[in-house]
Amino acid sequence: MAVESMQMVSIIGNFQQLEDVIEACLDAGCFHPESTADITSDVEGFSQINDENPYGGRLQKFHEALDYCGIKPELVPIPEDLSDDDVDVYINRLEKNLHTVQTRRDQLQKEIAEKEYAISQLQHFYSLDIPLDKVFASEFIKVRFGRLPAESYEKLRAYRPNPYILFVPCSHDESYYWGMYLAPLDSVEEVDRVFASLFFERLHIPESTGTPHEAVAFLEKRL
Repeated sequence: MAVESMQMVSIIGNFQQLEDVIEACLDAGCFHPESTADITSDVEGFSQINDENPYGGRLQKFHEALDYCGIKPELVPIPEDLSDDDVDVYINRLEKNLHTVQTRRDQLQKEIAEKEYAISQLQHFYSLDIPLDKVFASEFIKVRFGRLPAESYEKLRAYRPNPYILFVPCSHDESYYWGMYLAPLDSVEEVDRVFASLFFERLHIPESTGTPHEAVAFLEKRL
C-alpha cells in the first residue's frame, strides 16, 4: 500500500453538533483522528474533552461475556429506537445465558473425559466375565486392578509359595499385563508392598454393574 501525504484539518463549530460532525468524518473514511493533547496544549482558550464514554462499561461487559465463550464480536446495524435500558437488559440476559451454557458445557466435557477414560481402562478387562459390582462388594478380600510390566509378571513365579500373592491376568501386550490381584484384608498391606516392588500400576476402575463388556456398552450409550 502506497504512503499517502496528509494535511492537518481543524474543524470549528457548535458543541451540540460535535457528534454529528465526528460521525460524518468517520463515514468519509479519509480522516485520521489525532489526540488534541498534541496540538492544543499551547493554544489559549482550547482544552481537551475528557468526557467519559457512556458506553464504555456496557462495551466492556459485552466483550467479557463473549470472551468467556470464545466468541469474536462483529459490528452490525441496530434499531435506532433501542434505548440504553434495552441494551442493559439484553447484555445482562446474554451474559447470564452464556455463563449458564458454558458452565453446563464444562460439566459435560468433564463427564465425557471421565467416561472415555473409564472405557479405555475397562477394555483391558473384557476377559473378566463376572459382574464388577460383586467384585467391589467383596467383604473379606481387597481387589486391586492395574497393570504389571511384562518383566515383573515373569518374576511372580518366585512368589508362588505365598498363597496370597495371586495375580489374575486379563489382557497383555509386549510391555504390560493388565489384570487384578486379590488379598485377604489382614494381608493386603504386605501384598501391596510386594506388588509395589514389582512396579504394579493401579488403575481406577469405575464402580459399575455388570461385566466389563456390559459396563462399556452402558458408558458408550451415555457418551
